[in-house]
Amino acid sequence: MTSNHDPVTAFVETAREFCQLIEGHRKGSRKSFLNRVAATLPRLYAGAVHLPRRNSSGRVKARRLSRKEWQALFMSLGRKLGRECCYWECFNPYVREELMAGSLADDFADIYRDIKPGLVSYDAGSTTSQEAAVTEWRSAMLSHWGHHATGALRVLHHLRSERQLPD
Repeated sequence: MTSNHDPVTAFVETAREFCQLIEGHRKGSRKSFLNRVAATLPRLYAGAVHLPRRNSSGRVKARRLSRKEWQALFMSLGRKLGRECCYWECFNPYVREELMAGSLADDFADIYRDIKPGLVSYDAGSTTSQEAAVTEWRSAMLSHWGHHATGALRVLHHLRSERQLPD
């Protein structure tokens, strides 16, 4: 997180960087893409942890990805990620349960879908739209995309520790 910015500004900068990575995922190599996500995703999660608690009654008015748009992004990310796309995980670390299949493509597409509308709303510039974006980012991190981010981070860390992603 950038030290000379308030937590919201720092989060917005990182969210914008993450969204640009996802939007430009077709460029460059798979390893390069994964390395950039591995550097950005921890900052995105940490930035969301530091977002202030707001009680905005406003709602983000920006359009979310449609199911069809999400599916196209998911499939394209899956093709980009190839064999590194799918992994095994447990959802609740305090409950012994069967492993479930996870997907970096699903993780990245869902995080993008949860964050991008807030950026559009935030960029609209009104205090109400910015407050709504902060409220939604914080809430969605706790209820949805934070699970995707932490699952993806574990996989990205494994790829790095096994030297499958060069520094």
